[in-house]
Formats: sequence, C-alpha cells, structure tokens
Amino acid sequence: MSKISAVISVYNEEKNIERCLGSLTFAHEIIVVDNSSLDKTAEIAKKYTKKIFNQKNNPKEIDIQKNFGFEKAVSEWILSIDADEEVSKELAEEMAGVINKKNKHIFRSIKN
Repeated sequence: MSKISAVISVYNEEKNIERCLGSLTFAHEIIVVDNSSLDKTAEIAKKYTKKIFNQKNNPKEIDIQKNFGFEKAVSEWILSIDADEEVSKELAEEMAGVINKKNKHIFRSIKN
C-alpha cells in the first residue's frame, strides 16, 4: 500500500492550523515547517505531529521553505497544503483510492 506525507509550511497560522491538521488524519505522516512563527502555531502543531522543523522566515523563498519540508518526507506521495486549507473526507478517500491503484493522476483542488 502506498503512503502519503502531508507537508505544511507555516508562519503565524494559529487561527488556521488546527482545522488544517485535523483534516489530515489519513496521512501517514504530517510534516510542519515552522518559519519562525511568533504565535502558538508550533504549539498547536505538536498535538498532531512530532515532525516539526524550524527555519528562518523568508517570504521571498517560499519555494525553498516548502522544498525543505518535502525533503523530510518519507512517503512515496506528498501532499503540499497550506494552513488555511483542509482536505474533505471525500477528497481523502479519492486520494487513497488513486495512490493505491498506482495510477498517475492529478488530484482535485483542495477545499478552502
């Protein structure tokens, strides 16, 4: 069975992060890249994963910050998600079905 890693790069997302992380229960691992948040983002994330990595915030290098998280993932599949997004139950089921068939497929948009 294929596995999926969810990767989230965040900065000061205490108002959004719990809803997002709560929607990722289907993922085999959740990786949070905390870009030096000044609020309770990292504290909230600890309820959902031990894989929290810190780095300096640089909004001009968001691609580098996301790639940092991707490099930490161990699963065959990676879901990149923002803290203000969530995965519906239907989307999670669809992703599980697709990755377990090992088909190349572009997933539908994530629900905002």
